[in-house]
Amino acid sequence: MNKRSELNMIEYIEISGIKTIVRLPDNYLCGRKYKVIFINDGEIVNNIEQPDNQIYVGLIPKNRLAAYTPWPYKAIREGAEDFGGECREYHNQLVGEIVPYIRKHYNVYAESMVYGGYSLGGLAAIYSLYFDETFSAIFSVCGSFWYPGFADYVVNNNVKNRNAAVYLLNGEQEGVNHGNLLEQAPVKAHMVHEHLMSVMNAASIFDEYGHHENKYERINRIVSGIL
Repeated sequence: MNKRSELNMIEYIEISGIKTIVRLPDNYLCGRKYKVIFINDGEIVNNIEQPDNQIYVGLIPKNRLAAYTPWPYKAIREGAEDFGGECREYHNQLVGEIVPYIRKHYNVYAESMVYGGYSLGGLAAIYSLYFDETFSAIFSVCGSFWYPGFADYVVNNNVKNRNAAVYLLNGEQEGVNHGNLLEQAPVKAHMVHEHLMSVMNAASIFDEYGHHENKYERINRIVSGIL
């Protein structure tokens, strides 16, 4: 079912179990084309600045711990849910069903679509570089590159979407004092940044913050730098 708020130009859709928020610019015109940004953890689109030449598409899967992780892994906190490792299946739904829907119903530049996210959502976006070429730009803010085996995967496998522009931002204080795998976050992030910069067009930023600090300000910084 589709539901649009005419006041805010926001449409709510559910496609194959993925809740999708389409946020149009206030001056959306049917005769004009727009750049489109697909963002994991889709609620983010309601909290960041939106230029008048962009459409935001927020993606909310049923289980982000499954949809945004590349392979299964046990929980890192007692009582937490295990990571499901269903990122490829999620991505297939994104490019096979949601992207075509957006291209059909909205005026977008199909050749210059952007995909990214924050935390595990950023991890999922970077992982897509290795098996899909749909998006011309990929971004990750505070990507969870501490995920077991991921940094090694990035270094030891070939990027498929080599023509994409990549934008990376992580904090030097991510994972500090957690007492688990999260403490490896800065080291693993440096591995990922350095490797991607060596093999493709990738921009790297490290700031002084922890994982959850200034979340939307940092997302805005990256998104505004892409387009």
